[in-house]
Amino acid sequence: MATWNAALDGGAFVKERDARFEAEALVWIPEIYRAAVRLTRDRSKAQDVTQEVFLQAWRSFGKFERGKNCKAWLFKILFHCVDHERRSWWRVRLFRADEEFVEQKLVAKPSIPDRLTNEEVLDALDSLRQEYRTVVMLCDI
Repeated sequence: MATWNAALDGGAFVKERDARFEAEALVWIPEIYRAAVRLTRDRSKAQDVTQEVFLQAWRSFGKFERGKNCKAWLFKILFHCVDHERRSWWRVRLFRADEEFVEQKLVAKPSIPDRLTNEEVLDALDSLRQEYRTVVMLCDI
């Protein structure tokens, strides 16, 4: 019987906490969403961040002290969530395990052929405009 009374009291506590959360926190949804849109510059991401803010706030609302500034507490959670999202947006994979990717990205093609004939060099020089040809010839001296 004692466990049943404890369960009933726990249920009353949960209902009271949920009612308090609705009254103190949920009234700030529009302002949190507006700030999230400004911070993320994307309405879809802002909706996700706003949802994450209120989920985290609901989970830890038991730790929130009555009489404290709920709006400031929610904005603090918002900034942490946006910071977390930004870190995940900028996360870049440098290497994949795929061997083809490594071969394509890391194998450099030689920019200069292994062998050049004199005719190819002279033809390349002749294709340059006069002022550039003079500069190349002066550098070669």
